[in-house]
Amino acid sequence: MTEDKTKYAQWVKTLADLQGGRPFFSDQNPNSLQLLGRLAEVFKPTKIIEVGTNYGLSLRRWKEVAPTTPIVAIDAGFGPLKQSLTVLPLDLTNVTLMECWANQVDFKSLWTDKDVVLLFIDIHSDHSHVLKAVESLPTTSVVVFDDVWR
Repeated sequence: MTEDKTKYAQWVKTLADLQGGRPFFSDQNPNSLQLLGRLAEVFKPTKIIEVGTNYGLSLRRWKEVAPTTPIVAIDAGFGPLKQSLTVLPLDLTNVTLMECWANQVDFKSLWTDKDVVLLFIDIHSDHSHVLKAVESLPTTSVVVFDDVWR
């Protein structure tokens, strides 16, 4: 499937401009956004868990590729996402926003043994609590880390 990477470049530029041109989206680029969508297409998750949403670039991609799949977005604060909605609208139907730190989440309660979970970890803090959750994922699940800093 040929995708228009120009659209993803525009998403990145729009959200960087919202920050005064701050080029902090280096980990989210047209190639990475295309790859995230491809993962959802191939694995066909019944649930997407996103740990670290920020301005919602990856969330937008999940919604584009899997618009009816339930998504749980976990972040310590959704101010950046809400700000991004003013310049890059996003339908949050089927999205649950959990405003808390990742170490406060009972991850196992977010899925059943029959789910195919795509667990996307994009946080710049201690990953240990999330890594423990991986042990309880259904065997058909996939785990994706973005920009591990520690």
